[in-house]
Amino acid sequence: MPREIEMVVGTDRSGERHLMMGKKAERIKIVWLVAVSLVAGLAIFLTTQAGVRSWHNDELQRAALFWNGYAKLYVEETGGWSGLQERLQRDGYMYAGQSSMSISFYEGAKPESPVAEVKSEGMVLAERKLPVLSEGQVAGYTVVRMVTSLHTYGYALLGAALTALLIGFAGFWHWRRLARARDEVTYAMARSCLKQLNTAEDGQATARIVEDIEAQGTTRARSEAAVNAVREAIGELKRRKEKLETVRRTMVADIAHELRTPIAIMRTKLDHAIGAGEALPLEKLLPLHDETLRLTRLVRDLQELALAESGHLPLSKTWFSLTELASDVLETLAVQDDQHIVETEWTCSGDIRVYADMNRIRGVLINLIGNAFHHAKSKVSVHVGLSAPGDAYVSVSDDGRGIEEEERERVFDRFYRGETHRDRRRTTGLGLGLAIVKELMTAHGGAAEVSSVYGEGTTFTITVPVFAE
Repeated sequence: MPREIEMVVGTDRSGERHLMMGKKAERIKIVWLVAVSLVAGLAIFLTTQAGVRSWHNDELQRAALFWNGYAKLYVEETGGWSGLQERLQRDGYMYAGQSSMSISFYEGAKPESPVAEVKSEGMVLAERKLPVLSEGQVAGYTVVRMVTSLHTYGYALLGAALTALLIGFAGFWHWRRLARARDEVTYAMARSCLKQLNTAEDGQATARIVEDIEAQGTTRARSEAAVNAVREAIGELKRRKEKLETVRRTMVADIAHELRTPIAIMRTKLDHAIGAGEALPLEKLLPLHDETLRLTRLVRDLQELALAESGHLPLSKTWFSLTELASDVLETLAVQDDQHIVETEWTCSGDIRVYADMNRIRGVLINLIGNAFHHAKSKVSVHVGLSAPGDAYVSVSDDGRGIEEEERERVFDRFYRGETHRDRRRTTGLGLGLAIVKELMTAHGGAAEVSSVYGEGTTFTITVPVFAE
């Protein structure tokens, strides 16, 4: 596998961690945006209140000086405080519009209650008390208070809240704009990686995935779908890499194990011929020819198995009738096995057509039906049908000895022939047929299964999608 792909596979988990960290960072950004908006609104509120308070203090200073002078002139003019309340009512135009101001006049150096006042309802913000001096003596006091209502605070709070919402909306809009741009870049990069990581030979699988991604409603959804597709492609590459490593580690040992016997036989006979200094007769050449054929078959089966296990087995798919193919294979093998009488049973659920490699499926059926005739005592049954929407199956049963329970899990392993060596016919094969069957069905997107009752018989079932590219 190329080094770049290994690096991508190696960083799969780190990519998932980065994605989780990215989502966490987005939540933190939202929290910060809300916090900044609230702080900005609070700052606006406090600044507004500080400005209002400063303005009130200036107004309070001017009003206190004005009304203190007013009271001084009145006392000096009338010689006392009597009648001041009536004068204030007549001079109401002087404090008209000052509804946020309360004015009180007190008589004497230690006043108890006001002799005249102009009241304004509300909460006192600040007040200013000044003595009224007449002829060098304190004739009384003027107290001016600035008052406000809760409505004023409500308006200030409303303004601060609107400001916070405006800042939050602007920040969120800007953040979403940046997030959308980031999602677009992520989507473009993921789509490019997906095309590079695609393992389909014709690229149609990638085209369908891209169509599904582009059908998503939002940029964020497309970005996440593309990233998930890339992660799945990387996972598939990782699984293929692990399978390739397994094939590479075991292939040499398997080949050496299987080649040892035929090579030893051929070398022994040739060494004897060379030692004797004479040509081999025909009867001694025939075993060598058989061993050569066995080696050829072994190499061919190993090559096909290795291609299937690594995912590089070429498949030439066409539409064909699985029913007719299974029927032809059963009829052919039944004729070839006429040395001992075996009854055949054929059932089907109509003409079932599939999109697959017909030659590969034919080889699978020859292997399974041939094994059934090889082990059957008196009967072989073949049934073709639909197991589920979109899946077809072929079931091959025999009434032979069956497979012991501890052997069933290994019947699809390479070079496994079983422990029941008492049946000599069972040991003539190479032990690759069922392994090839399983890998061929996996390559088609199907499966191969076995069920057996020891002493009663065995049933092999293959499942193949009706249509799978």
